[in-house]
Amino acid sequence: LCGTADRIVHGPVNAEVAVVLPGGSVLTAIITDESAKRLSLAKGDHVCALVKASSVILGVDPTVVGSTDAGSSSMTSSPPSPPPCD
Repeated sequence: LCGTADRIVHGPVNAEVAVVLPGGSVLTAIITDESAKRLSLAKGDHVCALVKASSVILGVDPTVVGSTDAGSSSMTSSPPSPPPCD
């Protein structure tokens, strides 16, 4: 997922980096502030994001039409049980 660094917010421990992808979607990454400084990240830099996670947490914007009930039952229900092992 390559794009352009659009916004970098440095914090005491982490930095938030917003990356504009081709087509206009924005991916936001949280990296250590030390890493952001070591990479000398600046607005306008070409960057590539690699996803390394065991889970993804999503939220919805209630001001967007239809988002208040999107996933209301599936997001709050328990995931299906795995099949039994033989």
